Amino acid sequence: MSLLKLPHAKPKTILFDWHATLVDTKDAMYHAIDNVCYSQHMTGATTLEPGIPELLGTLRKQHIKLGVISNRKREFMQYEVGNVGAEDWSLLFDTMACGDDVAHRKPSPDLLLKALDNFGIRPDTSCWYVGDSTTDVGAAKEAKITAIFYNGASWDENWIDRIFPGTMRHPHQPDAVINSFSELAALVDQFVLEFA
Repeated sequence: MSLLKLPHAKPKTILFDWHATLVDTKDAMYHAIDNVCYSQHMTGATTLEPGIPELLGTLRKQHIKLGVISNRKREFMQYEVGNVGAEDWSLLFDTMACGDDVAHRKPSPDLLLKALDNFGIRPDTSCWYVGDSTTDVGAAKEAKITAIFYNGASWDENWIDRIFPGTMRHPHQPDAVINSFSELAALVDQFVLEFA
């Protein structure tokens, strides 16, 4: 699989995975299975890359609808989105879909489909989903939307080929791979210019 693959359509909607894609939620995610334990470890989140709020603002100015997705319970997710460092990111997104909004969490596509339903949008390749895991890519492909793999760990192409082998047992591969949010911005700009 080439790291230079490109999506098939200009984005009208971009959905983002939360933990390890946009932010680091420290160790809170590991306590999420126990509500009491999680609430004792809630400390907010820190951004993984500088400039993410500005990028999200730019995408919205390009009339791209934005959503954030998490397997977390809504109560905890709302707290984290409202406490990224010293900032409240809740107004950066047009919708949020959380684990307790659906019957099945990722890797099921239900959360992505729920976010699109919140917009009144049918799934297609003009919806991009950006996530950092094989689970995210699988959920996007099952939802029939564009899967963008965020390679924040900077794995090389050989390792990416290993985690997305495209076999019968593991068929899902991303439509594109980005190593940073500046690459995402460039990818979006490329499509905006091409389809202007």
